[in-house]
Amino acid sequence: EKDAVIYSGMVDVRDLCEALVLLFEKAEASGRYICSAHHLRASVLVEKLKGMYPKYNYPD
Repeated sequence: EKDAVIYSGMVDVRDLCEALVLLFEKAEASGRYICSAHHLRASVLVEKLKGMYPKYNYPD
């Protein structure tokens, strides 16, 4: 049985901070906001990390 594909939202912390400041400054802002630059498959993220940190023990 094949595992489900897992996606994760990615955002640069600097962009998140900028979004928070904008929301604090906007009086009519309320509720929840999604801050995500793009979605990435977990398997793709693991492959990228393997290239950057090959000595780490990654899950299969």
